[in-house]
Amino acid sequence: MNTVKILLRNISQVLLLENAITGLCILVGLFIGNWKVGLMALLGSIIALLLAKWTNYSEAEIEAGLAGFNPVLTAIALTLFLVPKWYSLVIVLLAVIITMPIGSAVREYFKPFGIPMLTIPYVFVSWLILLMSFQFKFVNANVHILPNKVQEITFSGNSVEGLQAFFTGFSEVFLLNHVITGFLILVGIFIASRRAAVYVIFANLIGLGAVSLLGANHDQINDGLFAYNVVLTVLALGIAFRTIISRTMSIVLGLLLTIILHAGMTTLLTPFGLPVFTLPFIIATWIMLFGGNRMKLNEIAESRN
Repeated sequence: MNTVKILLRNISQVLLLENAITGLCILVGLFIGNWKVGLMALLGSIIALLLAKWTNYSEAEIEAGLAGFNPVLTAIALTLFLVPKWYSLVIVLLAVIITMPIGSAVREYFKPFGIPMLTIPYVFVSWLILLMSFQFKFVNANVHILPNKVQEITFSGNSVEGLQAFFTGFSEVFLLNHVITGFLILVGIFIASRRAAVYVIFANLIGLGAVSLLGANHDQINDGLFAYNVVLTVLALGIAFRTIISRTMSIVLGLLLTIILHAGMTTLLTPFGLPVFTLPFIIATWIMLFGGNRMKLNEIAESRN
């Protein structure tokens, strides 16, 4: 077991790519964007590796980095969304730890369907911790949690900055708004797979074009908030997973679903003050993977009885 490679794969698997060099590019980008985020991502990866065997992850899963990508994201999210106090660090570490068994449980639940858990453990744990801020003195979120009012779109008058919007679409996968971070993430994707790099470039551009035509807030476009879920969806449906639906059709429908889900889920979650995180990517990918499954004859018979 090569410990360093596993730690880096834990990070690269956020993008559904099993490549240590990709993980290194991402980690360097995170340290450049925000050193605290880089440090906590690495710490989350280490904790995941230490606990993986004790929380029902196989050797193959550990080697591939599949045990660690959700804890990495949990560590990043709560580092950014909790107030920067010493007790917040304790809460982040506890959240990373509980992400492990939750991931195992979700994986086992979806296993009979042949559907991956994706990043739902990270989303679930991060939401729980943020919502706990109403119940405990030392759990303090630095975002406005409940109540929040849904308002119609407002524009700042700023124009769309093409390069910024493009690269932050990659960096926001890791909740950072940083052009250099986004560039290094794209480099990491290219190192892992040229085809994946081509897919994410086109998906990012298509997503940006679509939300611009629909009249999205230019500031949110520039911050990459409409693009990062699109990037994850195309990596899932174009590279990582295959169904009986043609790959091209799966990608096109998945991207359309992701854009619609992002807008709808953002509005739905606004009254709770919760970030949408990667939920649009998760739901869109699950829909296409479930839709692309073909039931066996005995399963069809059982479902009719």
